[in-house]
Amino acid sequence: MAIGPLNNILEQGRCPSCETEGEVGAPCAAPRCAQYGYHVIPVDAFAARLGKGGLPDPHLGLDFGGFLITGALGEGGVGKVYRARQLSTGMPAALKILKSSNPIFRTRFVQEAKVLAGLSHPNIVGLRDFGVQRDQMYLVMEFIEGETLTAFLASDPPLAERLPLFEQLLAALSYAHTREIVHRDIKPDNIMLQSVGGQRFVRLVDFGLAKDIIDSDATSILGGTKRYMAPEQFTRVQIGPWTDLYAVGCMAFRALTGQEPYSEMSATLRDQCKLSKPEYDATAVIADTQPAAVVQFLRDALAHPVEARIQDAATFETAMRAAFAAKAGSPDVSLPMPDPEPAPRSHAWIWLVVLLIAMGAGVLIWAPWTDDAAVAPASNAPATIAPVTAAPPTTAPTTAASAITAPTSAAPTSAAPATVAPIT
Repeated sequence: MAIGPLNNILEQGRCPSCETEGEVGAPCAAPRCAQYGYHVIPVDAFAARLGKGGLPDPHLGLDFGGFLITGALGEGGVGKVYRARQLSTGMPAALKILKSSNPIFRTRFVQEAKVLAGLSHPNIVGLRDFGVQRDQMYLVMEFIEGETLTAFLASDPPLAERLPLFEQLLAALSYAHTREIVHRDIKPDNIMLQSVGGQRFVRLVDFGLAKDIIDSDATSILGGTKRYMAPEQFTRVQIGPWTDLYAVGCMAFRALTGQEPYSEMSATLRDQCKLSKPEYDATAVIADTQPAAVVQFLRDALAHPVEARIQDAATFETAMRAAFAAKAGSPDVSLPMPDPEPAPRSHAWIWLVVLLIAMGAGVLIWAPWTDDAAVAPASNAPATIAPVTAAPPTTAPTTAASAITAPTSAAPTSAAPATVAPIT
């Protein structure tokens, strides 16, 4: 079904495969393109269609559950996010496709969809659809146009502009925590800032590592972003709201002091310190240069023992506001971008593998553990899901109301051609 803009003037575009002109959203009439399921995409998307190697992304112009893929937004190790538009309404969306067939990542992908389906909060990205098509799992989320918190902090904003963003983030986490969901990968890159009425509005994304608190005393997945990971994430026990708040504390450390916690040591030593040195005080390096309220807040937020750390978002916010108030009389600090992680030495992972084996972790699937994520096998077999759809909201974000169940598989709408193989 072809679609046009809201003024009903038909929008013209081109097929990303054969370059035939036509109405945006209409199936391409060329026999080969019709066989593969290609549709016409907007002119601007067509102009930007070329990816690595100068070839168009094979997913451009395909229809996933009524959403037309029009461009690439970003890519990780196991998934790729595209810009899409709903064929029936023209509504923009972000469509995430799982590239990997690894059961661990399939389980995580299903979990992300389940979590988003149960959350409805203005500061959390909303789920639009989820399903399996062309033998690939996909989920559709709100399209958030804006910048990440990483980019915003790199611009060295005034102190007064930082506090409201942390308050909104804590509101999202408090909501998730009261529904027994721990995000487990809080970091600036997972916090989008959307412009609403000239104000920055926080939207929390990427619930791929999220876990039920009730089942989080021990977890089979070791993952997160090491720079922001709490000590208990390394040992995979006692995961709870305090785990997410530790990551917020790491970001607040930089927002208040202009430097990262553990910045005085290498990444390898930082990880070893989190794992085996509960006596380490991350605030020792700033104790003589920062107001007492700032030091105390950060010490409580980054305490190594779980029982010594701030336990809930409300208490965290109260202490954080006091710290920002104490800092308000000081000159604004510079917020340089963190240095990239140094390349791991060939022996740097040995201590971790030995430790996990000693802990009875069982068989490991080893992958290079960069600053992005590390994963050990999950015990659950992969599940395929019937698509779950939710009506788009008119104002505040909503999520899918139907339960996501397994195992059923939606049949592909068309056979995947050899030239449209899944991205690897």
